[in-house]
Amino acid sequence: MNGRKMYKPITIIFLVLFLLHSPTAYVLDIGAEAILVKITKAFDPNVDPDLIDEDSNGIPDRAHARLLDRVLMDETVPNHDLIVAIYYFNWVQIKKDNTLGSKCLVIQQLYGITCDEIERFSAAIITMGEPKAIQYFIQGAISEFGIQIDLKNYNLSGGLYLRATADFDGDRISNRKEFQQAEGDFNLFIEYAITPQENPNEGEIEIPPLDKGIPLIISPPVNSLLNFGNVPLKTSIVGEFTAQNIGTEPIPFFIWIIGEPEFQIVGERSFLVEPQQTVKFQVKFTPQNFNKVSGILVIEIYGKKYYVYLGGQSSWIQNVISCGTDHRGIGQSITRGDIIIFVLTFILLSIVHKKQGKTHI
Repeated sequence: MNGRKMYKPITIIFLVLFLLHSPTAYVLDIGAEAILVKITKAFDPNVDPDLIDEDSNGIPDRAHARLLDRVLMDETVPNHDLIVAIYYFNWVQIKKDNTLGSKCLVIQQLYGITCDEIERFSAAIITMGEPKAIQYFIQGAISEFGIQIDLKNYNLSGGLYLRATADFDGDRISNRKEFQQAEGDFNLFIEYAITPQENPNEGEIEIPPLDKGIPLIISPPVNSLLNFGNVPLKTSIVGEFTAQNIGTEPIPFFIWIIGEPEFQIVGERSFLVEPQQTVKFQVKFTPQNFNKVSGILVIEIYGKKYYVYLGGQSSWIQNVISCGTDHRGIGQSITRGDIIIFVLTFILLSIVHKKQGKTHI
């Protein structure tokens, strides 16, 4: 993905190697939670900081900040060294970009918030990598003070571990679901988020972004099978996809189909997904004979191709009483009418067979 790097790879690699080979563990105490509470109370003393979820990601901002504090402070937590390196890199960069100067004294006198706290909290937001929070941070609060930030100079990959839809401890349960399981207990949420469960429920993990450099979530996910099931001849069934941009820049992509003509794209084939937006596209399956057929949906982004495998076949049972277009969703089971037709057909065949048997006697 040329020209779209969000951070300087040589610098961050050097920093990670340095931290990994340090004789003692490297920990940071940034106080992200305390700064969040301080900022919240400074601007609205009546607001309960435990209830704020400005980025609407399903995890209260205070709980999320507490998670980051724990990760940076606890060397036994999974991915500790990596997150420390990412945060430190972003903290150094925000200090370079901070052009508040004498305004720092004014802010401190008015709100009791120091420039050091602003820088630490800014680096925390970027390291957490929650797209909506970053967008609000860049376009809202910071821009009001005249600070210009180019996200290409920062490392946003912490979001692959820390954002709500990510899976920090690698137990196939997203951070958001870990919070839901904790039932509002912030400390229990953190323990769930940093401790892999031995027997997680299947399917608990949320669909991850396509790639580390492509913050697009495709659903149904790539590399999966979309089975249209049994569909009557001369009948079509439509499968719907969504593409959600959780990044901070527009993402273009193109789609087409390889394989059998039974699979066709409905409508547009090229899309541009704006940050924090979702687009939909559809694939139609229309069986032309009684054979099983397959195809591949190709999704191309920045020259890289991703695939969703398609499958389906015709249903002779449904075809007995069906014609035209079927608008049911994928995965719907056989109806009661289908079962009745099947039973009646079986009975008629049995009667014919018995009559033929008597004729031969």
